Amino acid sequence: MLEAPRSIFRRVLHILAGMTRVERWILAVLLLIAVVSGFALVRKFKNDSSLLVPTTGGTYIEGSVGSLQPLLPWFNVQNDVNRDILSLVFAGLLRYDPISKKIEEDLASMQVSGDGKVYTLRLKDDVMWQDSTADAPHPVTADDVIFTFETIQTAGFPNPLLQQNFRGVAITKVDDRTVSFTLDTPYSFFPSNLTLGLVPKASFEGIPIDRLDQAEFAYKPVGAGPYKVKSIIQTELSSEVTLERFERALPPPYRLDRVVFRIFSDYTTLLSDLSSLQGIRLAPRNTTGTPLLPKRFVASSYTLPQYVALFFNLSRDKLQDGKLRLGLQLGTDKQALLRAIHETVAVDTPLLETDTSDWRLQYDPAAAQGALFVSRWSLPEKTRLQHLLEMRD
Repeated sequence: MLEAPRSIFRRVLHILAGMTRVERWILAVLLLIAVVSGFALVRKFKNDSSLLVPTTGGTYIEGSVGSLQPLLPWFNVQNDVNRDILSLVFAGLLRYDPISKKIEEDLASMQVSGDGKVYTLRLKDDVMWQDSTADAPHPVTADDVIFTFETIQTAGFPNPLLQQNFRGVAITKVDDRTVSFTLDTPYSFFPSNLTLGLVPKASFEGIPIDRLDQAEFAYKPVGAGPYKVKSIIQTELSSEVTLERFERALPPPYRLDRVVFRIFSDYTTLLSDLSSLQGIRLAPRNTTGTPLLPKRFVASSYTLPQYVALFFNLSRDKLQDGKLRLGLQLGTDKQALLRAIHETVAVDTPLLETDTSDWRLQYDPAAAQGALFVSRWSLPEKTRLQHLLEMRD
């Protein structure tokens, strides 16, 4: 037979009355431990069985140093400040996923021929430009794709670096939603060129090739990306670009309602408007390489899928000597260069996927001296050593 709650309570009081003071303290401590442990177990169970997802809405304001240039995908490689804005406003046939570090589909699906020379891209359903309305829909078409890339191939195009990527590439319209790119020789890295943001052909009718960056479109851009330009305002302190979310059915989901970019002429001016900023892009560093950030900001370091490179010009007779090139590579202290500019990562190959353990051309002054000595490059030291050897012989 179960005891009544009042009887149980009296029994507990009787037990407590018979305990010494020390025993009561021990019991209190044990009960406290049990309560805290219980809360910890409940919290752990909640965290383990819950999935945190970002909510939709809100505004993010970011500050950066530089100058606002024409917002055209054709010129983003020439201006780092514009890169983030362009990546949100415009979309390409393909896109780079920073998480998987792979080229993935965006506005189009892709098929590659068996010989690796023909890339066929088909636009997905309901891909629209940001000026599209219910009454006047403006879909992205194959004509827009061809215009975007054939403009790059046109003589006089003002970005020769980008033009080089499409030299010798034949672009063909298959139908209203399909375009093929035919290469002279297979090139497995070609899909990365198709991440370039598309532009609507109708916006550039009658504009000469050498005045693309002077078109009104450059400051009132229309893309097919996840955000569209709401306003561009010039204030006393900065150029302010406000983006609003553009609803589209393509992954991944974008949840922020607005993204505001404030571009300042220098870092001191940026700091004067610090209270309105939630993030800072590329903060400067001190002599030890530590980012110069205000106390309420936390530095986040990351490595971009890009590099600054020095290439040998093999059209020069001297640099056709492989021993000379080897000596120059072995004799360059790349780590010292990195320390001088407060960077940490050296890239010994344009193939970023190559494992660093395979990089063999490490700094070696002795080996460099040997390579230069046997090369056809005549340095004063080499001439002197040869003269000494001849005298000894």
